Amino acid sequence: MGEEIHLLFDEFRQMALRAAQDVISQSDERPTAQNVVFLVTSANQKGSPLDPHPIANQLKSDGTTIITVGYAQSDTTTPPTIDFASPGYNFTNRQPDLFPALGRALCDVNCFCLPRWVQYASGTPGYPQYKKYGECLFLQTLPATWDTARQVCQTMTVTGGYLMDELDADKHYFAKAQATATHPEVQSQGYWTGLNNKDGFWSWDRGNGNGLPLAGDDFNNWMSGYPMAGSAQCVADVRFSGFIMKWKNLPCSSPFTDARVYFCQTRSCDTDNYCG
Repeated sequence: MGEEIHLLFDEFRQMALRAAQDVISQSDERPTAQNVVFLVTSANQKGSPLDPHPIANQLKSDGTTIITVGYAQSDTTTPPTIDFASPGYNFTNRQPDLFPALGRALCDVNCFCLPRWVQYASGTPGYPQYKKYGECLFLQTLPATWDTARQVCQTMTVTGGYLMDELDADKHYFAKAQATATHPEVQSQGYWTGLNNKDGFWSWDRGNGNGLPLAGDDFNNWMSGYPMAGSAQCVADVRFSGFIMKWKNLPCSSPFTDARVYFCQTRSCDTDNYCG
């Protein structure tokens, strides 16, 4: 597991990127490894006959991460502005923490989700507040009961998946945005979460029989008056008012009244979790 890194230090940036593109296209020994191109350069060349932007954009659209280091060749020169790096991965040799920052960038690239899965993240790519988490989500748009949804999620990955948790408000808003963007009916129908009641205690599904307990001081998003006592042991995010969605406990296995879409969740791919 890890990245395939192609290090380039070339004044002819377009030629360097094209060479990296050729190497990547011919390398298929590690199909799940993340391709990374390092480009150290002292100029941009945007708009020139050797403009690197078209090839850089093609590399990025194919899933390659481009990390650039704008290089100032003397103490009196300013590092060039490089605007074709992947969001958040443009650096300069004037940064006092350059090498630790490059190390963090590689770790960040090596935390990823397989195709069709969405990685949970907060903030906006390219800004300091942006942060990726080691969680991957998959929206299942075929409605199912909670019990069926849980079984489906367990078969989604080799290591096993489970119904999504919402351990904080950011995760709730992220999931809601993903769901409503791809499945507008979610706003009215809601979607299942992994929260369920077993033996009188609320816990998050983990797919292995050992749930993650919902403690009293944990984030909760209960609708007013809920949870209600009774046979409704599984929790969905449903519309409360306008675009606001809240938790509501509902029957787990009633296909006529409580079939909903749902998110499956699994660990991201990284050095310790190989995705073959």
